[in-house]
Formats: sequence, structure tokens, C-alpha cells
Amino acid sequence: MTRPTRLALGRRVVSVAAGAHHSLCVCDDGSLWAWGKAADHQLGTRVDDVMAPAPARVRLEGDLRARQVAAGAAHSLAIGGGGEVYAFGKNTHGQLGVPTADAVAAAAAPAASATGA
Repeated sequence: MTRPTRLALGRRVVSVAAGAHHSLCVCDDGSLWAWGKAADHQLGTRVDDVMAPAPARVRLEGDLRARQVAAGAAHSLAIGGGGEVYAFGKNTHGQLGVPTADAVAAAAAPAASATGA
């Protein structure tokens, strides 16, 4: 695309982030949306598709609301309404902050707090 294109979410966006090949946004109702490359589960949609060309809803644990979102090359982070951090995507260098032997952590799983709780 050579021109900016408006996404048809039907909601007001309050936060956006972009990784190497994926994008995410948080809407004013706390809903979290993601689209783009999904091969490393960085979309958090629990779908094994390689690509999601249109925004798909990301459900945080307990259907919590998101406040803010950030993205790395192949991972994503979201801050929940209570300040908790959710991490999903590629974890080969520990970028999700969760101890896992897998290269990819569970989609939209809460990361451990800095205090270990």
C-alpha cells in the first residue's frame, strides 16, 4: 500500500504498536486487536495461522481489558487494566520474561511479576 488506510474496527484506538511484521492496538473499551505475521504466536490469538491480514481480537486471561500494548520483532506485550503484564510470541532470548524451555510461550499468558508473584 502506498497510502495510509483506515482500519474498520468500529472502535476508538488509544494505543498502537508495531513489530517487525505484525501490529497491535488497544481500543477505548479495553479490547486488544492484532494482525500481520503470526508464525511465532506474536498475535496472541491462539491461532496457528501464518498470517492474519485483518485485525483479530486477542483475549487476555480472564477476558481482562488491556490499557497499553508494545511489540518487539516477534513478540508482544500488553498491560492489563490492573497493571499486570501479558507477554506472548517468540521467547528464544527470554524476552517474554517467563521461564520456558519453549521458543514460544503460551498466547496471552501473564508474565511473572518482578517480585516473582
